[in-house]
Amino acid sequence: MGVWKDFHDFWLGASIPVHIIRYEDIVSNPKYAMTELLKFVLNVESLAGTRIEKYIALGTSIESPQVYKPRKGFIGKNSEKFNEQFLVLTRQVLAELLKNFDYERLIVSGLTELPTPNLEWIEKRNAEQLQKSIYDLYENENITSIMINFPELLLRKKSTLFP
Repeated sequence: MGVWKDFHDFWLGASIPVHIIRYEDIVSNPKYAMTELLKFVLNVESLAGTRIEKYIALGTSIESPQVYKPRKGFIGKNSEKFNEQFLVLTRQVLAELLKNFDYERLIVSGLTELPTPNLEWIEKRNAEQLQKSIYDLYENENITSIMINFPELLLRKKSTLFP
C-alpha cells in the first residue's frame, strides 16, 4: 500500500508533465485511451484528420490475434481475503488517490460489478498536463528533458552542455 502511494505521489508531484492512464480505461475504451495518450506524447490538442487517428481507429476496431489467452478475471473474486479493518485502513491511507483515480467505490466488500467510472479529475488533470507539455515544448526555456542511459542525469534542466 505504501509503495503504491509513494509511486503515485512521486509522479503526481513531478515537475515534468505526466499523463495519467489507467489499465481499466485501456481495456474498456482503448480508442479513447490511446487517442488521449498520443495527443500527450505528440504535444497536440487534436489528432483529427491524421494518420495516427486512422491507425488508432484501425488498431482498436479489430480483434487482435491471440498468441496467448489470458485467464478470465472476476470482479470481487478475492474480496473475502480482505477484512473490513484492512479496507478501512486502505480508504484512510489512500483516500485522496482513491478518490482522484475513481477507485474509492471499489474498496468495498462484496463488489460484483464495476461501476461506470468517473474520470472527471483525471481528464481535467491530463488536459492541464497537456497544456503544460505544449508550453514546455514551444515556449519554456528551462524545460526538463529525460536522459536515457545516463542515470546521473535522468531528469535534468536544459543547459549549454546538454541542450
